[in-house]
Order: sequence, then C-alpha cells, then structure tokens
Amino acid sequence: MTPQLQQAIRLLQLSASELHQEIQDCIETNIMLELVEDEFPNVTASNQIHDEGQLKQQVVSETRTQNSDWQEPAYEGHSTDLDQIPETETLSLRAHLLWQLNLLPISESDVVIGVAIIDAIDSNGRLGASAKEIQASLKKPGQEVPHEDEISSVLKVVQTFEPTGVAARTLSECLLIQLRELSSEVPFLEVTKTCVRDFLEMVAGREYQKASRSLGVSPDDFQKVLELIRSLNPRPGSEYGTDKIDYVIPDVFVSCEKGRWIVELNEQVVPKLRVNKSYSNVLQGERGSAVEKTLRRHLQEARFLIKSLASRNDTLLAAATAIVERQKGFLAFGDQAMKPLVMHEIAEVISMHESTVSRVTSHKYMHTPRGVFELKYFFSSQLSSDLGIVSSVAIRAVIKKLVAAENKLKPLSDNKLSEALSSHGIQVARRTVAKYRELLSIPASSERRKFN
Repeated sequence: MTPQLQQAIRLLQLSASELHQEIQDCIETNIMLELVEDEFPNVTASNQIHDEGQLKQQVVSETRTQNSDWQEPAYEGHSTDLDQIPETETLSLRAHLLWQLNLLPISESDVVIGVAIIDAIDSNGRLGASAKEIQASLKKPGQEVPHEDEISSVLKVVQTFEPTGVAARTLSECLLIQLRELSSEVPFLEVTKTCVRDFLEMVAGREYQKASRSLGVSPDDFQKVLELIRSLNPRPGSEYGTDKIDYVIPDVFVSCEKGRWIVELNEQVVPKLRVNKSYSNVLQGERGSAVEKTLRRHLQEARFLIKSLASRNDTLLAAATAIVERQKGFLAFGDQAMKPLVMHEIAEVISMHESTVSRVTSHKYMHTPRGVFELKYFFSSQLSSDLGIVSSVAIRAVIKKLVAAENKLKPLSDNKLSEALSSHGIQVARRTVAKYRELLSIPASSERRKFN
C-alpha cells in the first residue's frame, strides 16, 4: 500500500480525540494546511503567517533542514533552565502498585491475584474487600479458583509495597504495617505496637488515662506513644493521583423529528481544512527551486489529507445512517427491540468492504435519545425463535427483565430462565443463558437469594 492509502485507512479507525491530535500534528508540520476560521478553535493554527517575507524564510529554513548537505551550526553548552522541564503528572496509586507488582518474580496466578487485590484498594490505600470477595471476583468459567490462603499470601506481599501501610484492611493494620518498618531503636516502639493493636479504640475515644493504665505506662510515657502514633499516616494512598478518566466525544448525533430519525456528524470532531493561499502564491514564483519541491510535497500531502478526511466523514455518516435505519426499533423502544445485525449487512448497504465498516465503527460513538453508544454496540449475533430471528442483545434484555421481576426469596435458576424464555417463544440453552447472565454481571441464583 502507498503511504497515502495507509494514512486514509488509519484515519478511518482513529477515535475523535486521536483524530483531533492527528490533525493538530499535521497542521504543525505541513505549512500548506490551515483551518477554516472558527471551525475548530481548540486546534492551534501556528503556521498561518501572512507576511510574504516570513513565508519564504520559513520555507527556506525547512528546505535546509531536509537537505542532507546542510547542517545546523554546532551549539556548545547545555540548558539548565528548570523552567523548561515539563512538570511530571502525579502517578496514580493503582499504577504505582501495579508497577511494583510487575517487578516481582512471581507466578502468573499470583499476578492475577495481585491485580485483583490492587483493584480492591481505595484512593486512601485501604483494602475494601475480604479474601472471599476477592476470591469471588476471580471466578471464571473453566478456571480453578485460588484458595483463600493463596490470596492471603499475595496480600502480605502487596502490603510490603510503597506507600507503607497500603492494602491494610483496618486502620489498626495500616498503622502496624508502618510501625513494623521503623527501626527497633525507636523509643516506645513495642508499646506503641501494643497500643495500636489492642487499645486503638480507647485512643480514638480520647480515653487516655484508661489506655495508659492498660498499657502499664506513665502519663508522660503515654504522650510519647501518642506522638509516635500521630506521626503515622492513616491514609497512605492519599498522596497519589487518580487514574485518568477518558471522556467520550460523540462522533454522531441522532435525533427524532416528527417520527423521522435524523443522523448528523459532530462538526466539532473534524475541523474544515484548506490549502493556505499565501503559500500557494509563493509556489508560483519558485519554479525549479528547492523551495518549490518542498511546497509541492506539502501541497500534495495537504490535498490528500483534506480528501481523506472528507472520505472518512462520508463513510462514517453512511455507516451510522445505515445502522440507525436498521435499529430504529431499539432507538424507540430499547434493548428488547434490538435487531440482529452483522457488519456484512452494513457493508452491502454502503457498498464498501466489511473491513472498512469494522474500522469506521471502532471507537466511534453515537449520541442518541437513549444515551451514548459505541457504534459496535448495535451489532449482535442472532438466534432463531418462534417469533423469528432475535438478537442476543434483545435476549439479554429479556433475561435482565425476568431477573428484576423474580421472587428474591426464590430466584430463577439458569434452567428456569431458559424455560421462561421458551414461554416467550425464544429457545435458548441453559449454558447460553448462563453466558448471557455473566455478561450482564448478574450473580447466580444462589447468590441472589435473600432470606427473611
């Protein structure tokens, strides 16, 4: 494939934020590109210069850097201006713990347990799940569930990570972990450990006299114990940042007006670009020069990018329109009205290859009256039923509805759910029901049962 074709294919599969960055990079490196004014204010059009002298100087400068015979003059010395060093983003607690976990020479099964433990740690560094709950989160069909003692063993390892005191299940355990890291020469260390382990509630309730008597120390010595406790950090994870949150930018807007579904592209995602006329004028007067070669290359790349973006928009709009036409029932009535749909059907409607449909629907989002959905959400497998062909999304919606309406004292087993679906004319095997139930994060009937 030519570089231009590779670029066109890559543009198809970029998300909105990735496309934004791609266009920004192209504008900064291609002197022929400029934005149509006010179309996309977040993108900086740094190369839009209107003085012809500046134009020539910039083009000549770029031509020199591309010429292998031209070298930048040597510069002796190094900058030590700390203001020029970009500030490092605060590392999240989870990322910091995972980094330490990956450094350990442990088995893959222990790594899986370690990740589950880290995922259960809150922003303060406290472990918010028991060994049984972590064990339940690791249940996978066809896989052996780790024993609680294995989980406890890995937990002890995670509790050795920085920040000291992380992964503790209680405040007492958090403080004890920190005390164990101190030198044995620290005054009143052992009595402080006893206080934290056995009498922390008295300290929290300001029952200092009672606590000092229980410890068998004088009031003055107990003050030393309190000072040591106050030097500890009850929230060791609080100094770390949080994981970055990615916000979804809709690529397509869908609305209904007078019973007619309307599909529109989000114009803020893709700006309108054009060729910079000032540079085009310089090109006319530079026949046969090195400057002309640079400008012609930029002009060719700019025109192809503009054409590729237009093609991407047309393909995305065509695919989204075809999806909406097929899934009008879902948009009007919800999941139970979702029709089975495969990419081959959309490819035939828009007269394109199935791989093109796959690229243009990946990481693209549609804003509808029912919420924001990834375009690939509208594709689902199909099952035969007495009612005709039914999509797997619709079946999952029926299962969810049946579970919501069940008797909580006697919840429906997978067999009962299969029978209930059959009464709706949908023939689904028990194992398929179990698979759909797990996809919906619905626990098994034994775990859903409530007692009076």
